[in-house]
Amino acid sequence: QQPSHTYNQIGTYTLALIVVSDSGCTDTAYLSHISHPIPTANFSTITNCFVADFTNLSTIVSGNIQSVSWDFEDNQTSTSFNPTNIYQVNDTYNVLLSATSNFGCIGDTILPVTIFSNFAADIQPTSLTICSGECMQLFDNATPHGNDATYAWKLSDGQTSYQQNPTFCFTNEQEDHLPISVFFKIETSAGCVDSVLYTNYFDVIANPKAYFT
Repeated sequence: QQPSHTYNQIGTYTLALIVVSDSGCTDTAYLSHISHPIPTANFSTITNCFVADFTNLSTIVSGNIQSVSWDFEDNQTSTSFNPTNIYQVNDTYNVLLSATSNFGCIGDTILPVTIFSNFAADIQPTSLTICSGECMQLFDNATPHGNDATYAWKLSDGQTSYQQNPTFCFTNEQEDHLPISVFFKIETSAGCVDSVLYTNYFDVIANPKAYFT
């Protein structure tokens, strides 16, 4: 017979094999067996859009962790202790980490990792021309990025705003038309950042001077 047994505690055990013949004769063999600990696999993750940095936090009571194996659930794997994986699709992935000790004992864990999609910053004005003294609202027209973003607007005439869809008022007392450039930046809580600069995006038209004799 080839029996198996699972030990619940690490330590040194003495195994005894007793053989009994058909005639009732017996013999006993002894073997010392050491039960080694199983690694406790664990890790942490820092994500920045599609990039995920993994830190191995696996521990073991005695001995050492000799190797690790990662399965990122996107057909990518790694044997680095602290790997980086670049995902292609935003989703929640069940990442598998297996840790192997110097005695060949294996422990594993599966933890969810959520990947947030990147986006493209864009804006939309209500008009490409505006008269001096008037106001115009600029709209965040970026691809979907959720509701947890921060915004930064900077116009070439010195105006700034941190609202999502701000309204700006303009004056032009010097020129026939004053071109306005717009810089717009979005950053999400997941660390995704994008910005766009539109040079001479719209014009502020000077008001005519009424005069007659």
